[in-house]
Amino acid sequence: MDNRIKKILINWKLQDSSIKQVYETAWQAGESYILKEYRDLKMLKRNLEIINILDKMNIPVGKIIPPALKDKNIQYIEDEGSFYFLSQKLPGCHLTETEDVKNTAFKIGMVIARLHAAFKICEENGTFWNNSLLGEMNGWVKKNFEDSGWKYISLGEYEETVSKLECLYDDLPIQLIHRDVHLGNFLFDGREFSGYIDFDLSQKNIRIFDICYFLAGILSEEEKIKISGEQWFGFVGGCF
Repeated sequence: MDNRIKKILINWKLQDSSIKQVYETAWQAGESYILKEYRDLKMLKRNLEIINILDKMNIPVGKIIPPALKDKNIQYIEDEGSFYFLSQKLPGCHLTETEDVKNTAFKIGMVIARLHAAFKICEENGTFWNNSLLGEMNGWVKKNFEDSGWKYISLGEYEETVSKLECLYDDLPIQLIHRDVHLGNFLFDGREFSGYIDFDLSQKNIRIFDICYFLAGILSEEEKIKISGEQWFGFVGGCF
């Protein structure tokens, strides 16, 4: 694996750097860079477009480092069916614990709000994929529940939920959203927020989806911060 990644890093003249795999499709090169691999070129280009716009707005994201090519407009390289780009490594790490739930919730609420405000400006400077949560609920989401035999929710409960969403859907604000808001995509340097990462799924959709997705994630076992049900309601109030 290291030999393959070193071969890719030749394009940035970083082949002699130390390499540490930080995710299934991401590697740290030396102390200052992150190399990320994609199989989906559209997803990569979406991520690059948003990072470039946010970077110009001085929003904390990992600045893209172009490969050492004559054409400085090229920001990624292709190798054996995969696509790679290099960015500066942001300071900080993922939040894994908190001593003050209310204060942490307030900070994260501000982090999400600032990103949504920046995304409104992004919309004026790029072309982004339009999607509909309601359409997904009536499409692939429902099919997945059907395929599981309605193991996690009954058909009646699901249809009631979709019906309630339909009643208010047209009144919900729609804009560019992150679509994958969880603590793994926010970085903190000590107690201070230091940056946003991973805009692979970003799309135009109902804005509240980001908020609901994040809060649902806090309740799931996937997030490393463990809070009780009572603390969670306090977390919701602290965020919003």
